[in-house]
Amino acid sequence: MSQEKKYPNGLREYLETLVMMSVELEARDLPMHLINYIDHAIDWSEEFEQMYSGRNMRIWDGDWLDAIQEFVDEKISKS
Repeated sequence: MSQEKKYPNGLREYLETLVMMSVELEARDLPMHLINYIDHAIDWSEEFEQMYSGRNMRIWDGDWLDAIQEFVDEKISKS
């Protein structure tokens, strides 16, 4: 997979999303093994970045963290 497809908003923004996705999952104190936690953080970060392709954080106007929280809420409710 090309860098543009895997990281549509750039590697830096993907990594920032991955960190915040990890923080959000950790804050939930979910009963999951470390490997599942890491896999979810990576997979969900990639999916989140694809959903918001082309919308970098400078355009978010402060609702980026809210969008991550809502995304995690939705993912947890479906599992």
